[in-house]
This record gives sequence, C-alpha cells and structure tokens, in this order.
Amino acid sequence: MITHIVGARPQFIKLLPLYRALAAKGVEQKVLHSGQHWEPAMSEVFFADFGLQADRILDWSTDMTSNQLNMEQVLAQWRPQTVVVYGDTYSTLCGARAASSLSLNLAHVEAGLRSFNSNMPEEACRVETDHLADWHFAPSETAMQHLRAEGLDRGAGQTINTGDIMADGLMAMPDVKPDARSILVTLHRNTNVDNKAMRESILSTIHDLASPDKEGYQVVWPLHPRLRNAIGKDPSVDYPHIQWLPPLSHADMIQAIQRAEVVLTDSGGVQKEAYFLKRHCVVLRTETEWKELLASGCSTLLPPMAEDFYYPMRAAVKARCESLFPTIYGDGKAAEHMATALVHEEGLVKPRTLTLAHANPSPLHHHVSRLFHVITGWRLDWSETGMPWADSGQLDVALEDASWTQCVDEGPTPFVADSEPDYLASILWAALRREEWGRESLDEHGRYQAVHSVMAQRGWLSTAICHRWAGALMQEHQLVGHRQVMAQPTVIIDVDHLRAFDGYPLSHRLLTLWRDLLKGKWTRLYARLLQDKDPFDAHDHLAMLQLSYPSIRWQAFAWVGPERNDHDHGLPGDRPLAKDALRLLHRIMPSMGIHPSYHGTDLKAESALLAKSLGHLPLRQRRHYLKLSLPDAYEDLPHGLAYQDWSMSYANSPGYRSGMGLPYPWLRQDGTLGHMVVPSVAMDQHVKGRDAASIARWLHALEADAMASGHPLVIASHWRFFGPNPAWADADCLPYLEWVKGLKQWMKERA
Repeated sequence: MITHIVGARPQFIKLLPLYRALAAKGVEQKVLHSGQHWEPAMSEVFFADFGLQADRILDWSTDMTSNQLNMEQVLAQWRPQTVVVYGDTYSTLCGARAASSLSLNLAHVEAGLRSFNSNMPEEACRVETDHLADWHFAPSETAMQHLRAEGLDRGAGQTINTGDIMADGLMAMPDVKPDARSILVTLHRNTNVDNKAMRESILSTIHDLASPDKEGYQVVWPLHPRLRNAIGKDPSVDYPHIQWLPPLSHADMIQAIQRAEVVLTDSGGVQKEAYFLKRHCVVLRTETEWKELLASGCSTLLPPMAEDFYYPMRAAVKARCESLFPTIYGDGKAAEHMATALVHEEGLVKPRTLTLAHANPSPLHHHVSRLFHVITGWRLDWSETGMPWADSGQLDVALEDASWTQCVDEGPTPFVADSEPDYLASILWAALRREEWGRESLDEHGRYQAVHSVMAQRGWLSTAICHRWAGALMQEHQLVGHRQVMAQPTVIIDVDHLRAFDGYPLSHRLLTLWRDLLKGKWTRLYARLLQDKDPFDAHDHLAMLQLSYPSIRWQAFAWVGPERNDHDHGLPGDRPLAKDALRLLHRIMPSMGIHPSYHGTDLKAESALLAKSLGHLPLRQRRHYLKLSLPDAYEDLPHGLAYQDWSMSYANSPGYRSGMGLPYPWLRQDGTLGHMVVPSVAMDQHVKGRDAASIARWLHALEADAMASGHPLVIASHWRFFGPNPAWADADCLPYLEWVKGLKQWMKERA
C-alpha cells in the first residue's frame, strides 16, 4: 500500500495524475491530509473536482513536532510500504520525518528544486526532504544537477528526471486567445501578505494598473484566505477597479490563466501553470526555484518593494515573452514514469536496502540507519532474519550511557566484535561526537580541542572517516554504491565585523581616534580620516567573486549583537547602517544565517534582531568562535530538520570533527530527531603563515579527498579579509591576505 501525504492546493493538483497512474497498476492507496490548508474553499472543492477523498484529515498545529507525531500515529496504523510527499511545504517535511521515524520507504515528488535562499521555509523543507527520501522524482535536468551536487543521487531507478507532474494534462491543452489587456493575480506568500507595508504597496500598485485613469488593465484576482484575513475587510471597498473572486477550483483557475495575457503571482505552482499554458508570468518574489523559466524568458522576476513599485511593475507587465516556450519539464508523462519506478510486475518496488540481523532495534539503530542512508544512498533495515554483522553491543546501550565515551580498540574502528570492526557503532559514535560529551578538558572558550580527540590521535580527522567505514561495510556485503557528486563547494563567510568604524556613535569614533593617535597607529588614522571606504566593507569584492565563480556556493552568517564586549567587536545589528549593510549583503548572498554572539544566551532574540533586516527569521546558525559544547549546545536548538547548525568543525585544526562530510540529522538525548548538522573541514586561520600558492594546492587536495569520499567541500572564511584594507585592525591580519589570494587562485584554477 502507498500513502500520499498532502496539505496545500498545489499538492492536490500533483497528487491526481500519480494516484490515477498507480490505480491503473492496481496499487492500494490512501490519502492523508495534514490539515494545513483544509477549508472548503481551498481543499474540499479540489477533492470534489478530482473525484477523490482524503482517507484521514488531521488537525494542523503551529507545533511542527505535533504535526509529525500525528502523522506517525496514522502511518503506524496503516503501515504503508511507501509514503509519497509532494513539493516543499511543512506538510511535506513533517510527512517525510514521520516516514523516516517509522523506517518507511519515502518518495519525493519535485525533488532537487533550489532557490538557494536558506531563509525561505520552503527551501529548508525541500532540502531536508531530499536528504530523507529514497526516491527523488526531479522535474528537470537542473534539479538533477542540484541533487548530484549535494551528494544525493540515489542511482538509476531512484533519482530520476521524470519531468514535471504538473505538465501531465496541461501540455495537451489547446491554445486559447487571451482577453485583451487582462491580468490574473494571485498572492499568498507570507513575505508579501503578512508585511503590511509590502502588502499595501502591491495592492495599490496593481490597483493603479487597473485604474481607467492610468493603464486600464482588466485585473482578475482570486482572493486567497490568507490575504483576505490580512486585509480584514472587503477589498473591493479600497480597491474597486480590481475584479475580486473567491478561491477558484483547479479547472476554473486554468481557465482564468488562459484568459489572461499576463499572470502576476508569488506561487510556485501558478508559475508553471502559466508556462504550460504559454502565458508570460511576473513572479513577485526575490527568487524562485523555477530558474529555468527565468533563463528561457518565460517568467520575469520582480522583487516586491514597499514603495515606488508602480513603474517597475508596469514595465514588467508590458514586457512580453519573446520565447517560444521551449520544452523544459519533460514529455508530459511524469506520473507514468513515477509509477513505473514505484511498481513492477511483482508489486511495489523496494529501494536499495541492506537488512541486518537484530530483533529489537533501538532509536540508535534507526539513527545509524539514517546516517548510512545519508552516506551511501542505501537503506538499512533490521530483522531477526537479516544478514549477520559485527555487533559490538554499543548500539544497544542508552543514549546517555557512559560507555560510549570509551574507545575499546586500536584498530581501524573504535569498536569491535569478535576482533571484527563494528562499522555502524563507530559511525554513530563519531557522528554524535560521543567522546566529547561531558568532557572537562576544554580551552578558555569552553571548546573541546582536536588534540584530545581519538579521531585526531588515530589520523581520522583528515578524511570523512564515517564515509570510509560505510564504504567498508558495503564492500563487506558486496553492495554497489550509486552516489554521484559534482564539484560544487561551499564557502562560508562569517560576518563578525560588518564595519571597522562606519556606523558607530560619534562618541565611540572620537574615543578610538584619540586612542590610535596616542598609540601611533598611523594606518588606522589614515583609514579613519582619509580613506573613502570602510576597511571592512567587502560587499563589492564578494559580489564580484560570486559573479566570477558561479560554481561556488556562498553561505553568510551575520553577527548582530546586540551588545559589544571583549569577544564581540562588531557593529550591532540595530544600528541604521548595519541594517542597510545587512540588507545589501542579503541581496548579494541570499543564503544567510545567524552568527550568535560569544555568550549566545538568547538565540531567539538575536535571530529576531537579524530578521528585522532580512524580513524573515534565519534558519541556520554558525557559532561565534565555534563554541560548541556537546551535547548541551544542541539540546537547546529549535526542533526540526528545517533548522541547521554549521558549527561542526574545530577552530584551531582542520579536519572532519564528526567524521561526516554530508549534512546529517542530529539525534537528541530523548531519542527524537533534532536539527541538521552541516560539517565543514577548514577555515582561514588553519593556514596562517602559508603563501597563496601552497594554500591553493591545499584546497585542491581537500576538494579531491572530498570528491573521493562522496561529498562536496565546505570551507570557511571571514568577511573582513575581503575588504579594501583588512590589515587595518591588526598586523596579525596581514597573513590572511595570502589566504584570500590562495582562495581566489583555487577558484580560478578549478573553474
């Protein structure tokens, strides 16, 4: 039996063709509605149109953990062999996590989509769902490339370019002549609707386009419940020139798109429907996951503005697609391709699975299964009749058991059974950093040092050792790996010094000027008095690097304070210049997280301060000074895989601190899944004193090893070293000029 989990309008549309294709093969199916968008106008009408019924409708909560647990209860009753999730909503992620907790096979429709804005909840949902899924049904070759670049290729038959399921049926629809000067509008995204200034700007701008005194467009606007609730009254009172409609059925929405000359939307699904129906689409967002539509000219990206939005909007609407709407998303048989991947003549397909012997698997067994899946793409199941393996007994102990802090062998792994390496216990021990738990041998910043690690003492830090152990287990059981990784490294930029002196209060600037004068710091005085640009203002340089080396992914983490102290010297995020600089940085690097303060006592408050500049809460963090005391540091983080921590590395030593090269889920002490851990291997201070050429060679070697282990390279640097005068702060910064040169040399040579 196959269970489909849905919760939002686009998912209902994607469900129907796959449900029919599976029904044609005689597959028993059930539909679980999360309740996320359940109301007659948005859900019931679609099921009625499609001739389907949800077998169970849940009550949706703002607590994602509760939603996941509710889904787990239903799935535990139904016990489907395979769960199918769609798109990138919270329903998608909760369903994926529920299936993973119960060790059920998981398929993800629309896998591999990326906007590369980590602060979009949708981006976090789609990425983490891809990590958990056994089957990736990608809508395009671009999506396939994203999966390969992230080490998520499950191999032929499981990671498949099926084409876009929304094309099924739409590609065959006849051309319809649109109404003259007609615009269809849909708006529902929280960044556009919940922000009053942005919402009113969009509404008034579109109303002006419809005004007979201005452009006189015929504007039709189906009112989404979210927008209706935000306005709080009948919108026709304030915006009478717009034709307001209730939410439309799918059939009526398709007709509305066909009648329109131009579509204005912030919906991902409507973007594609407009493309399939050959209508130019203006996307009211800062980015889109459907980048192929932008490249082909079929869509125009128009980031909303809180003011002066009329002329950009008018220009975008007047533009017409010069393209012939080329075929991008497959042959219109996506559902058939998906059904073929999930079902064969003997019944439902089982993904590549290694079944090992164990009668009563614990949360530790299930978690090491997830880690093995992350590394190899193979599922790991447990059964009394499974294959024998070297079981040291460590996977049977409680999470808090002290024996996990001890290594009992001097061989290729820390744990053995009858003189044979226990690869699985070793993987879990390394990934959860059990040797660090409760240690008192910390440095002055409360950090565990690499020198104390068994991983370092045995030479395991230089490579992603968990990948080697997983490969050895696969070889032992004669399994063939299918992982393919494309070279697409990530460079982290820690922004702990946004500005050297610009933006600080006059009193502070006068005091520091006087101090530099007394101490004879002439370089600083020159920069303060005569240099036009702040020494740490790296916007232009980093923007140029991103344009020059597009194969590199960039991830920024910003310190915002709010207070300065002996370890936090930056410009607090509540200063006007800091807000403007952070907004500019966000445009350059859409993927931005929080760099918590040294003491980091209130992550929620600091994230909210950054959100005032970004417009949304950050979903990623990287700790200042890489302060990471385990396990307590991770117990306090927000629940859920949508949140990520990028602090898993050593400040004073390169290497793979957890033995993992790919992002992986953390297991909390209560046995539940926590956030996602994203490891990095090296940073600028690890090469202090080296020249640029040797740094470039070192980076090439790191990347080669990463590729051999099946994961992309992740390295880190600091914002201020890319500014016009990084040596302004201290003569010790001079060696980092060689780091910047070496980094650019490596990027140039690999390009």
